Amino acid sequence: TIEVENSPSIAGASVGCFVINGTAFLWHQIRCMVAVLQLVGRGLEQPDVVKALLVVETIPERPSYAMAPEHYLVLYDCAYDDTDCKFTASLRAAAQCANHTSTMLTDLILKVHLVSSMVSGARTLVPVLGEHAVPQSSHEPLLARR
Repeated sequence: TIEVENSPSIAGASVGCFVINGTAFLWHQIRCMVAVLQLVGRGLEQPDVVKALLVVETIPERPSYAMAPEHYLVLYDCAYDDTDCKFTASLRAAAQCANHTSTMLTDLILKVHLVSSMVSGARTLVPVLGEHAVPQSSHEPLLARR
């Protein structure tokens, strides 16, 4: 199953979160799925491209496209039948985990503020540079690629 969660806007950028549950995954499967869903979300592909890409008779191999970068994808949780195994953590380990993630959060907040001010500064150049400020990219539909 795939759920899409919308997160609050951070520094003017909207962030989405895909929660994907399954019993097994192929190598790079999630990166490919997220890449296609992002293209649909950005309006570069129609939603029906997802079903079309699953028809092996029509599309026998994956079209050429960039996978979603791995550094944004996080394996957050694994679930197992309780009869197979049980996981435990000491209070010390849990406290260390909480401290570590709190330090990571502080670091990321500082980076967001730094980059946000850089973006604001760069945007002040847009009126000076005019139409050449943002290069236009062309998108070739996935189903047209080979």
